[in-house]
Amino acid sequence: MRIRILIAAALTAAALTAALPASALFSDQEESSPAVLDVVKNGMAAQSIDFQSSDFVVEGDGALDAIVITRLPEEGVLTVGGQMVGEGDVIAISAVDGLRFTPAAASEAAESGFRFQPVFADGSQGEETGVELHLLKEANGAPVAENLELTTYKNVAVTDRFSAVDPEGDLLTYRLVKKPARGSVTIGEDGQFVYTPYENKTGKDSFTYIAMDTVGNASDPATVKVKIEKPDTKVTYADLDGHPAHKAAIRLAEEGVFVGECMGGAYIFQPDAAITRSEFVAMAMNAAGVDTLEGVTRTGFADDDSIPTWAKPYVSSALKCGLVQGTADEEGKVVFRAEDSITTAEAAVLLDRVLSVTDVDAQTFAADAPAWAAQSAANLSTCGVLPADAGLTETLTRGEAAELLCAALDLMDSRDTGWF
Repeated sequence: MRIRILIAAALTAAALTAALPASALFSDQEESSPAVLDVVKNGMAAQSIDFQSSDFVVEGDGALDAIVITRLPEEGVLTVGGQMVGEGDVIAISAVDGLRFTPAAASEAAESGFRFQPVFADGSQGEETGVELHLLKEANGAPVAENLELTTYKNVAVTDRFSAVDPEGDLLTYRLVKKPARGSVTIGEDGQFVYTPYENKTGKDSFTYIAMDTVGNASDPATVKVKIEKPDTKVTYADLDGHPAHKAAIRLAEEGVFVGECMGGAYIFQPDAAITRSEFVAMAMNAAGVDTLEGVTRTGFADDDSIPTWAKPYVSSALKCGLVQGTADEEGKVVFRAEDSITTAEAAVLLDRVLSVTDVDAQTFAADAPAWAAQSAANLSTCGVLPADAGLTETLTRGEAAELLCAALDLMDSRDTGWF
């Protein structure tokens, strides 16, 4: 590959570059930890697209010194300060603000692109990276990202989702622009992220992110504020490290809603275990502060003998309050089925009754919602208690129940009055 350094002296002050040290051009150093993220930009068809140094984002520790053009666009030309760029040319990062793509006059292409190899300040070269260019026939608006607030506990990671909307409904991806000081953030798929506090850190933290659509439009930065608290409980779980329900499980223990089993001096939560109908009724009522009847020996359900003694006050009280109704068995008798696993749909109906959420358009939830649960699912989804992608026909696990109830507690805390 031929290598040509574009000299700033030959161009105007708005243009580009300065000579680089030989080590930056011919380093045979192994791949280093920093990398440049793929670049995506757009412009109207037949119009040029200008670049800025901020378009070339380094992930990891390292500063970008230059880019080496390894493949030119086929649907147009690259220039720096009016000078044609060729394959193998080196463009210093200080000159990237003068880099421009101009589409060919007769081109009707909707996309173009080129590739480059990054050169870092220590002389190392990163992996070849692509630039994706979208030539639009009509304007495409930038997404809008929302500020978020979340809480967690000391040494407990918390899982959440970024929130943004796009005018055209384009698929969105997310990127950090400012890292937190008291923890780290890992970005997953579908806008999910995990914030992990550093060991024993408490207090306030924050980080900033942007949302990007498929054609390269970026939102204004949005801030996520984090509060790391000391839990008001001595309960810690040996089987929840890194689990999305960890924070919710600690919250339930803190509020006296539910505590897992203690075995060998260690608490376990069993987040993937199925939860029974009687267990969820008790947890939901504890979360809402619903008083239970005393001295209950008969619940009124035909299968009363199969209802555990500890659960009868909860089941009887829930029946009296209208939180549960039971179902008819093959003989037409009304039964509760206390030891059956509860589905997400069944849990949603109960929790919707507990929270007394105002009805919304049921069409806002997934089409697979059972007709009898569609309204409840839509209500809980709208107020942020039930994830929009929840599998309503699936068995609810302890971990999922903890997250539902934690979200319900947050909703109740935000209200001026109680659930009733």
